[in-house]
Amino acid sequence: MEKGNILVIESNKATQKWIDSILKKAGYSVEIAENGFDGMRFAARSTHNLIIMDLGLSDTTGEMVYDSIRQNPMVGNVPFIIFSAKVDDAYKESLLEKGFADFVVKKPDVEFELLRAIIEAIQGPQSIVPDVKAGRLISFFSAKGGNGTSSLCINIAHNLAKKVDPKTVLVVDLALPMGSLAMMTGAKANKSIAEIASEGGSCDHDFLKECISHDETWNFSFIHGSRTPQEAQIIDPDKLNLLFASILKMYDYILVDLGKTLSRISLPILKRSDFVVAVFGADFVTVDLTLKTLAYLEEAGIQKTKVFPILNRAVGREGLTKSEIEDKYELKIQRAIPFAENKMNHSINQQVPYAQEFPEDVVNLVLNDIAGIMIVHNTGILELD
Repeated sequence: MEKGNILVIESNKATQKWIDSILKKAGYSVEIAENGFDGMRFAARSTHNLIIMDLGLSDTTGEMVYDSIRQNPMVGNVPFIIFSAKVDDAYKESLLEKGFADFVVKKPDVEFELLRAIIEAIQGPQSIVPDVKAGRLISFFSAKGGNGTSSLCINIAHNLAKKVDPKTVLVVDLALPMGSLAMMTGAKANKSIAEIASEGGSCDHDFLKECISHDETWNFSFIHGSRTPQEAQIIDPDKLNLLFASILKMYDYILVDLGKTLSRISLPILKRSDFVVAVFGADFVTVDLTLKTLAYLEEAGIQKTKVFPILNRAVGREGLTKSEIEDKYELKIQRAIPFAENKMNHSINQQVPYAQEFPEDVVNLVLNDIAGIMIVHNTGILELD
């Protein structure tokens, strides 16, 4: 269903094409004016729900166009959003006082911010944007410890980062009460998840870039976990929710290691996830706990189609077989990772990706396969075996 009719007054051809694409993809009808005088003419003859305009037009100024359109009583109440190069704060404030609804700075990765500004301008500042999100959120969890959830998370993230380059991948260590990914990867730890959430909440891009570390060996960025149980206790779920809203604007894929935590912290993240990787072992206790946890998640509103169960033989070859688990417990296993013997421990102790140490090993082939499954196409549909 069409959400509204937007007039875009923009002289730059590349920007015209980009903004036309994202607005139509978001469900809006778009009319493009290549200069200010065309913009005034189009505004007078058509009904628009919103006007988006650059200040630096090829034939006149954005302010002159705004003043002219505002004088027409038929279209004078249409909200305006400036989409232009960065200006100083005083000038920006004067423009907002003049009557512009918002000012969005042209910069990389601005799609989410622009779409949010559009919805707030049309529907009001309390509008929610449930369907506009730059990044894909992928959560890893286990119903019981010792199943290799963290090892799988970082190694699948490494393979994913190589597949989607130059798109960006972020790994968030939210395994409470203490994180381990900094030690497992050897990546430099900047601020922890608890520090970022407590300091920033709804963080801006520059602040987060200072907090988030990047490791060239692993090819992805990190938000490191809590350093102590005491630090974990200060995490505010509401501020954490705002933090995730911010990082979803910045990164294409966000992988979250939740460990075996199922709490007021992790449950909102699981509900928000586009893809939930449930890691479990082959012993009957872990399988039973996994089934109970999956049932709970379904009751909490998490769709079965989003859950991707992985059987990981992290401790040995003994235990139930894949067929026994599927037949006896009616649990569809999407992928089974064979026992890696001492290879996984070796790569973790060396703080290097499994793919770097054992690129042709069958375990890495499965990890790479799972990473490929996580690459969601524009349809948003995952084809699972």
